[in-house]
Amino acid sequence: GINAEYGKQWYQRRVREAVVSTQSTGAMYTANLAAFLTVTRMENGINSITELISQDEVKWGTVNGTNAEILLQAAKAPELEEVYNAWSVLVQLRKVSRGQERTDLLLARYQRYR
Repeated sequence: GINAEYGKQWYQRRVREAVVSTQSTGAMYTANLAAFLTVTRMENGINSITELISQDEVKWGTVNGTNAEILLQAAKAPELEEVYNAWSVLVQLRKVSRGQERTDLLLARYQRYR
C-alpha cells in the first residue's frame, strides 16, 4: 500500500543522503590531507613588519589604490613608513624594463631601506 511505498522511498532517500555525505566527507578529508602534506611551512614565522621587509623568502605588497596602500602611504609610524618606502622602491624596480643605471640607482635605494 501507500505506507509501504512511502517507507521504501524514505529509506532510499536516506541511503542516498548517507552515500553523498560519506563521499563529501571523504573528498574533504583527502583534499585537506593533500594540502597539509604539500604546504611548505616556514620554520620561523614573520613576527614584525621589520622582519617582513628584511626577508626575501615571502613576497609581499599591496594592490594599487586599495586601502592598504593608502594607509601605508599616510602612516606616521617609522616602521610603517619604512614598509611603504621599501614597497615603493620594489614597485619602481618592477616597472624598470631597461636602463642599467636606473636599475642600479633603484637597487641602491632599496638596499638603504633593508
